Amino acid sequence: HHTLLWACYALFYILVRQIVARPKLLDVSLKVAGVVVSILGLLCLIEYLAANAENSVAVSLRYSKYAEAMVTLLPVFIASTVGKKSRYSIFFGIISILGWTGIIVSLGRTQFLAGLFGIFVFAGLVLFSQTNKISFKKSLVCTGFFISVLAFSQVSSMFGNAKQSTLKRFSGDQQSQTSFQVRFLYWEFALEMFKQNPVVGVGADNFSNDYNFARKSFVQANAEDSKVSLYENVLPERTHNEYLQILAELGSVGILLFGWLLVGIGSFLFSIRRRKVSVLSLAALAGIFAFLVSSLASSYSFRVPANGVCFFFLLALAANGFFKKGKSETVIEENEKKYEFGFWKFKPALIGGGLLIGGAMLIFSAVRGASLMHLQAALDSSDKTAAEANYQKAIALDDREPLFRYYYGSFLYNQKRAAEAVPNIRWAINKGISTSINYFNLAAAQIIARQTAEAEQTFAEALRVYPRSVFLRTAYASFLENNGREADSEIEFAKALQTNGRQAASWQIAHREGMEKLTKAGIYNKDLLPAMDLQPTDAVYALLDFQLQNNPALVRSNF
Repeated sequence: HHTLLWACYALFYILVRQIVARPKLLDVSLKVAGVVVSILGLLCLIEYLAANAENSVAVSLRYSKYAEAMVTLLPVFIASTVGKKSRYSIFFGIISILGWTGIIVSLGRTQFLAGLFGIFVFAGLVLFSQTNKISFKKSLVCTGFFISVLAFSQVSSMFGNAKQSTLKRFSGDQQSQTSFQVRFLYWEFALEMFKQNPVVGVGADNFSNDYNFARKSFVQANAEDSKVSLYENVLPERTHNEYLQILAELGSVGILLFGWLLVGIGSFLFSIRRRKVSVLSLAALAGIFAFLVSSLASSYSFRVPANGVCFFFLLALAANGFFKKGKSETVIEENEKKYEFGFWKFKPALIGGGLLIGGAMLIFSAVRGASLMHLQAALDSSDKTAAEANYQKAIALDDREPLFRYYYGSFLYNQKRAAEAVPNIRWAINKGISTSINYFNLAAAQIIARQTAEAEQTFAEALRVYPRSVFLRTAYASFLENNGREADSEIEFAKALQTNGRQAASWQIAHREGMEKLTKAGIYNKDLLPAMDLQPTDAVYALLDFQLQNNPALVRSNF
């Protein structure tokens, strides 16, 4: 699907190059794109204003991917607003303001900085090219609106409003700091993948599949790095840096090919002085650079098709302006049948290839959609027989998706079919579904299935991947203690204490005596944590599920 997506991007670029060369079609395209951006910006604003403090983060997660598309297109809408000859300045002005508002209230720090970067690059390119096609009055009014939106959006946070804001995210609350730190951790894992596969990488879109292997290798060399304790119960789909992800997944070959594209884009800058370029072409170039800057820390970039098509739309627009050989737009319209560029002379091959690529993408998407529908039906079903049938159908449609196997394994585990669950959870972990809790669930299923040696191997492997996980370390200590190896258990528990003494002491009671005992003990001993303050939180439920099957006496009815 990764190859299909990029083939679709190439086809889209070729087709859009024809569109942007025709002023009427370009005008319609910009208006349609503007309407889409304004709808997204307005929806994001409405949801943000309606959300409470806790749910404002959920709004951010939902809209931050679309904020990147807004960032990319924003300079073009600004150019359509402030241009002297623009006939729709008010229309595009409203779109620009809504897009800018959407970027701000989506709470994406990366997108906000990239948006500012794109605006300043556009202003710089206009000044550098000495164009006189910008209206000073329109620019001043547009700037005033942008500054006002930015200022008003942060006023409430300045006066102690509990709702999350861009300003608060930059000020460094705990969640924002963790999000910032974990990016560096993922980047180091990506470099580790590249070191292991420097020529062709680990394969397109395989970052998540090879994540635990890269993490294990990195941890062995950097066991004392405090960052390795971060996000033990979160699986990254992507590396939050498009360039490092390409390097990890496609190796030297992939990054050279992508670098070739970037060099081509960079060449536009050197031709500004030598040719007369429209304001719209300069804006397209600014939007491209904004997208590329966002890709330095974004989880989306080309991975989200909606963002990728915005990039290639602007690339086509910029290329049309920089490659046009002195023909006026009127001449181009009059001679559009004669007007050719690049590969368009291979029109029959492009049509055939386009139908083939589009058909293949539709088939892939249909199969993927059907498999996800079966998964959702299984998760929603109260009928266990129907649920199992849907899990099996999802796996049959896409037998290489580890998430399906993990959910199916978890279903079997909760149905007290631990021996059947083990191979499914094991397969999913090998393919990247490898959080600390998933490792624990595999070990728990192996213990219940009386696969003691295999359970110990699972704990040992898990602790090579997550050596600073207090939850896993105390679970392993409890496992050793239950198997009569008290001395080894004490060694593991001592390691957990060194990492986080309060968490370790609390988890030890939870493993040994149950959550209810921990709750009661915490009333008298303030050095112990309440059950729901244990980290990671989901591990509390994983332990309760295990104890319900393996030692029900530890679990009371109120838990």
